[in-house]
Amino acid sequence: MKKQFWILATAIISLLAFGCENQSGDTAPNGTNVHIYSISPKEVNLGGWEVRFELIYQTDTECDVVIPDEAKDWISIEEPTRVQSDTLTVVLAANNSGTARSAIVKVVAADQPSHAIEYTITQNRRYTIHYTSINDTLLEISDTGTCGVKLYSNTYKDGIGSLDFYEPITKIGYRTFYKQRNLKSVIIPESVVEIGEEAFRECINLEEVTIPDGVTKIEAGAFWQCSSLTSVKLPGSINTIPDQLFTQCSLLTEMNIPQGVTSIGLGAFFLCENLRKVTIPDGVTIIGSQAFEGCKNLEDVVIPGSVDTIGSWAFRKCTYLNSVTIGEGLTTLGNSVFSECVSMQKINLPSTITNIGTAFFNCAGELEINTKMVEADCASAEESAHHRWLLAADFHKFTFGENIEKIGDYAFCGDMTTTSVKELVFNGKIKSIGKRAFYLCCELEQLTLPESVTSIGSEAFSNCLVRTLYCRPTTPPSGDVDMFSSVYKIYVPRESVDAYLADEHWGQYARHIEGYDFE
Repeated sequence: MKKQFWILATAIISLLAFGCENQSGDTAPNGTNVHIYSISPKEVNLGGWEVRFELIYQTDTECDVVIPDEAKDWISIEEPTRVQSDTLTVVLAANNSGTARSAIVKVVAADQPSHAIEYTITQNRRYTIHYTSINDTLLEISDTGTCGVKLYSNTYKDGIGSLDFYEPITKIGYRTFYKQRNLKSVIIPESVVEIGEEAFRECINLEEVTIPDGVTKIEAGAFWQCSSLTSVKLPGSINTIPDQLFTQCSLLTEMNIPQGVTSIGLGAFFLCENLRKVTIPDGVTIIGSQAFEGCKNLEDVVIPGSVDTIGSWAFRKCTYLNSVTIGEGLTTLGNSVFSECVSMQKINLPSTITNIGTAFFNCAGELEINTKMVEADCASAEESAHHRWLLAADFHKFTFGENIEKIGDYAFCGDMTTTSVKELVFNGKIKSIGKRAFYLCCELEQLTLPESVTSIGSEAFSNCLVRTLYCRPTTPPSGDVDMFSSVYKIYVPRESVDAYLADEHWGQYARHIEGYDFE
């Protein structure tokens, strides 16, 4: 490689030899003429690696080569500093400073210091990817230009590998490090703005990657199956998490998705089994299908209100997920979004939800319901079945949020998937509970109706096995036939007992009604 550079520099200098310039032709004190002619270019601009090149001139007197003190640590001359030959071999040390550097080297007539040729030498920063590897082994990276520029050298010294390039690297190309199973860590240089598709795929021993803030695009599967990767700081300059970005990164434990990201792609974190915490910023609008599927150690998720679409199976088999909060704004949950999240304790649904389907298939725990869809009346149990939105769920408690004022006719009618519900909690604003709203769907030990309730539809809780009913309204809510069945005790305000007994529909439960002092 050094030989190639020597040939290149010599060829350039030879081409420029016809443009020589007389720098000095004055009479020296001893009566001779001092001639120093420049032949090679007076400005030399080179890359950041270690290199040798020639400076060529003509002279008929002895000359000194003067290197500035501040440049002597990186510029040296192979020949003695006092020379009369017409060629200087200059050696530049590798530039590890991170910035370009420049100095003026002079060829000065020994007896006439005022007669000189100046060469401006500039050495750019190294365009280098630094890496470490298992057992300090040299990576086998092909010189194919996958990064958009040609590889100059690949070395491993003092525990650090260096991939040097002829020009600035702006992209880590398609599969540049694909299946480099000895790769342990990598520092991507600041010149890079793009990481290509599957660039580091199946680097199974990659533990650490440093991505500069200037990266604006990362393509699909860039870190697919980097199964030793524990954490990655993504740059704030990206606007999307692409498909399969961290698929099967099984040791990844935490992920802060940067502000500015608007979408999380299909399977982006699929089977990241040790992912315990993820931060989804406000501004994300799409969470793709299977985005977090199989993240079994994920414990809680907060989905911001900016999200308007969550794809199918997005959080499927997150078996330790116990808390989900979804911000106001989301309208649709895809099929089986939270399917088989068997440790679910609490889900907070927004009022904007209009379509849920089988989102909670085989889920258990508590569900806080804010969605207005439960207020809609259905004409029959059959119509309710078409709108059923808790298919195969296994929740034991429903809490109806503050913005729910009504449970519609047939809202949960005959939904045998909710037979495990043992507690209903109504907020203090709910006014009416519709006809057959909970018919044949709950096994309630007890039920409390708030003071705000003014009407209860026929058979609203029929076949729900309500054991104890606490009815707080002082004025008996208007009712209908068979509002309850199998009820053992109905506690009403002590001062309202006579009113309940006298009511046409409450009177049918006269032997179960007792006065109670509510706080």
